[in-house]
Amino acid sequence: GYVLEDDNHNVLPRNAVLDNNAEVITVANCRNHQYELRLDGNDTIRGICKHCLHRSGVVKLSAEDCLYDGQPHGADKRCAQEENWEVTLTHYDSDGRELENLPVDAGTYTAKLTCKAFGQEQSIEVTYTISMADIADHVRIYWEPTNYDAQPKQVELTKPDSDAHCLSEGVDYTITYEPVDSADTLQEGLPVNAGDYKVTVKGIGNYTGTVTEIYIGKDETGTPFYKQVMEIHPAWLEVEEDTVTA
Repeated sequence: GYVLEDDNHNVLPRNAVLDNNAEVITVANCRNHQYELRLDGNDTIRGICKHCLHRSGVVKLSAEDCLYDGQPHGADKRCAQEENWEVTLTHYDSDGRELENLPVDAGTYTAKLTCKAFGQEQSIEVTYTISMADIADHVRIYWEPTNYDAQPKQVELTKPDSDAHCLSEGVDYTITYEPVDSADTLQEGLPVNAGDYKVTVKGIGNYTGTVTEIYIGKDETGTPFYKQVMEIHPAWLEVEEDTVTA
């Protein structure tokens, strides 16, 4: 890089202006780089000579919002020509607590990158969010209509074949049963008597949303077939085979 010097080789400000009595200013190679850490926007730290603006090292920090998928997510740093720089990257939760590992759960997080070099220190921060996943994308309620036998009944929860999420009741979702007819009753929260019941799966923890449609199979064209209620038929009723297949 180049600098402006007077006749005694003293470095002058880059915006130096001559007056009628001034000595000659010479454009010369920078004889002694004096670097300092400077912020470049909100996401970049650069090492720049304060005389000639020659660059020595750059660090950039970035992070993207994402959807909860059970995997850790953090900020990314990109470094170039940062020899002898001490660079640390730390993640914090929304309460400002330092995290030992990259966050997995839904929430808002802050990543702080600190650079130490040339006897100086600079820091930059980025904030990103891991959003809750929609429970409807990961759970399907399955029920095969059956006859009353005096035993409590529960639906079966399945998931798409390509879904890698392993969900747990009470951690990722709750499931409730509600009689459509007020005369029907529940036994320890589960349907027993013949009748129709509404089933609701509600996302909790890292999941949001609800699922109420009940999958009972596919029709002859392979189209999924759903009902709005869980059916328990009277014991004496002969249930005809449905045209749908599980």
